[in-house]
Amino acid sequence: MVELGFITVEEEANMRIKQSVCCPVLKPEDMDLEDFFREVSRIGYAAVEIWYRGDDFEEFVELAHKNGLAVASMCGHSSLSDGLNKRSNHERIEEELRQSIDVAARHGIPGLICFSGNGQPYQSEIEAIKAVADGLSRIARYARGWGARGLSFSTISTTCR
Repeated sequence: MVELGFITVEEEANMRIKQSVCCPVLKPEDMDLEDFFREVSRIGYAAVEIWYRGDDFEEFVELAHKNGLAVASMCGHSSLSDGLNKRSNHERIEEELRQSIDVAARHGIPGLICFSGNGQPYQSEIEAIKAVADGLSRIARYARGWGARGLSFSTISTTCR
């Protein structure tokens, strides 16, 4: 066994950094999705992410898996700027998240991306954070129902102050 500093060659081989590439953000417009996934896999990425699910979502997942890539995450609801910090959005977002949780569970996608939304002039940052937490708590029990592996929620803040 050859030693490389503090780890063995075998340990190093198993330590592949698990990075992902976001589609369509980083996919060149002139590149076919399958070619893109093949190249992403070839250079060592472990996964891809997708922002919004379109009609081609099933094909997206199939092509990712065909090229040895996991689908790490997807957006759980619509509207980057109009998100969970507005309590008036909670009912809509809860329904969208339920649908997304079902899709994610069916396809083994461990992460859902949620959006806090743009800052509101009537709302302090603390009030916005509380509104986001309250919005996520509405869906927590449903998300927990998917078992031990669960889903991780990543909240992207678009609040600019």
